[in-house]
Amino acid sequence: MENRIKVFVYLSGAIYIILSAFGAHSLVCWFTPYQMEVFQKAASYQIIHTLALWILSLEYSKNTSKWLNYSAICFVTGILIFSGSLYLLSLTSIGKLGMLTPIGGILLILGWMCAIPSLFKKN
Repeated sequence: MENRIKVFVYLSGAIYIILSAFGAHSLVCWFTPYQMEVFQKAASYQIIHTLALWILSLEYSKNTSKWLNYSAICFVTGILIFSGSLYLLSLTSIGKLGMLTPIGGILLILGWMCAIPSLFKKN
């Protein structure tokens, strides 16, 4: 699980850089201010939770709690759903995609909450 998390972290970090550069240099000409705000929100949540997932992956060397696994699963799926739905919403303006965003947000919250028991349970 640890290596799979690190692979996701590295890919997500690279995708963040690519999309942020693309957004800053290309999309700013085509997007409305609202679309740009949505795009930037997706990027900021992606990198914040990618960094949280990276820190969580470092914790694996000391702690193999199942709660870290739950946390990682929630972070990965939360990033994909939350940021993914916002990226797609900003690119396509299909408003119904915004209905997925809260599901991703709940998963991100659960990712943080699932990490708490791992502080007390070490396996």
